[in-house]
Amino acid sequence: MLKALLLDHDGTLVDSETLHGQHWAEVLASHGVELSSAEYHAHYAGYSTSQNAIDLIQQHGLTISQHALAQQKVAITQAWLKQQAWPLIEGASAIMQWASTQGLRQAIVTGGQRVSVERTLSYYQLAPFIEVVTSQEDAEHNKPAPDLYLLTLERLGLKAHEVLALEDTARGMQAALGAGIECVVVRNSYSQNQDFSGAAACVDSLPQALAWLKQRYGN
Repeated sequence: MLKALLLDHDGTLVDSETLHGQHWAEVLASHGVELSSAEYHAHYAGYSTSQNAIDLIQQHGLTISQHALAQQKVAITQAWLKQQAWPLIEGASAIMQWASTQGLRQAIVTGGQRVSVERTLSYYQLAPFIEVVTSQEDAEHNKPAPDLYLLTLERLGLKAHEVLALEDTARGMQAALGAGIECVVVRNSYSQNQDFSGAAACVDSLPQALAWLKQRYGN
């Protein structure tokens, strides 16, 4: 019996990756490096800030430390979030509302920062739907390791077979599957060519995901 819905944040509920790319481009420009949108989406989208920092330093031969580069990106993003929130993806609110009417508990499991999720929940008044937020600060190993999902199960007091995850990338799906959790993948423009073998379903939008949920679990 399904008891909870576990939702990824960036790329699943909010359209943040384009803006993350712009923020990283701003950081790299200060170091004399041009980061194109194509390069960001091909190599860095869907990864944590710390992993991006490591990869960007290696790829572009930067002499700054990983921690310092990541902090520059965090500062730009946090300043941006003080003024607005990531754009909500069409269908995000509807999925949360459906889950609530079904009596399902809900959690957000993100490889990103907690402050980003908190901004989304407050700005769009979605906090009442979410019982648990598990973010990169909570586990030593980020997605695709299963740590964040395992911790969320522990916090909810549920078993893997009692929950369902929604993710948008292969890394996220692998994290859910690694915790023994069934996963529905909502593909987007930068993840559509990734390998989603093992997913319970692959759809191209949140409304399609909601239709799948209703067909499987009822209206």
